[in-house]
Amino acid sequence: MDLPPIGAISNSTSVTSGQPDTIRNSNWLNALTAARKLNSLNITGREYAVVRDPVSQRFIVIVRDEETGTVLDQFPPEDILKMLTQLASANLGKTGEQSE
Repeated sequence: MDLPPIGAISNSTSVTSGQPDTIRNSNWLNALTAARKLNSLNITGREYAVVRDPVSQRFIVIVRDEETGTVLDQFPPEDILKMLTQLASANLGKTGEQSE
């Protein structure tokens, strides 16, 4: 997954279709608060961010090297996000087959 620089994350990153604005705004505020709390731990050389995966629309916690910006870890891991996307696609396919 291609991640934006942490400083470049804006409110447009959090838009989720089908949710009322109050829920979207609340989710985005919670994500920003979580990232700020993680960064306030002052763990040397690490920067934390909470971003929304554009495919699954799930929040992801990203741990980056503060100097290079290299992603060191993320939760949930990339392979789990891919699996969730595949499962969602399979479920949509089954729903489409049943309605025909």
